[in-house]
Amino acid sequence: MRGRGKEIPHQRQAAHKDMLNEFSLDYCFPGGTGGMSPLTLLVTRERLTRMVQGIVVPKKGLHTPTAKKVVGFMKELGCENLDIVVKSDQENAMKVMVRDISRLRSASGVRTIPESSPTYSSASNGMVERGVQTVEAQMRVMRSALEARWNVTVGETHVVWPTLVVHAGLLLNRCEVGHDGKTAYERSKKKVATILGLEFGEIVHWTKRSSRQANSRPSGSQGSSWASARTRARSG
Repeated sequence: MRGRGKEIPHQRQAAHKDMLNEFSLDYCFPGGTGGMSPLTLLVTRERLTRMVQGIVVPKKGLHTPTAKKVVGFMKELGCENLDIVVKSDQENAMKVMVRDISRLRSASGVRTIPESSPTYSSASNGMVERGVQTVEAQMRVMRSALEARWNVTVGETHVVWPTLVVHAGLLLNRCEVGHDGKTAYERSKKKVATILGLEFGEIVHWTKRSSRQANSRPSGSQGSSWASARTRARSG
């Protein structure tokens, strides 16, 4: 029995209307992406909607600006005034982060219920594990496309990483369709997401015109001035 015993399988539980929103958190160190392993990411994923957030953090553990971003993500999902469950592993650095998140949310008079997964049992926190894999894969795709577009090598110290990670989460939430035929954004907002068909880092040109020019001259006239910029990340 000792040699052939198996862990009890983790069965997927059906969603119930009375269940609390559950957010799973985990740190990761993306590898296999062109030498960017020194980066540290905090990935958050919500259980019911599958919404995901990735943040490049300067260090593991206590970092209030990062905790505020996670709280902002929870607010975006409509949980600002709701009791929630925050699930993580038993790493000390993660416990400190969860306590800081709980402190920030306590100002609204709501409960943040911590739940730690068993030691050495990644399956029990599989929700965020899959989120980590998805975010890392999207980062690799975007890095490859960006290097081809810019004709440069995006190293581990490049300033674009924090913005790229945020945009990766945006694309996953708004564009990745699940088995139910919906995106995470649709499950959360109950409406179809709208997103510009622009690639990250793409140069966009637009016309700058005054209100008088807009009323009197068609687009492309001599009175218009042109500007350009690269597309960057947005949240939501």
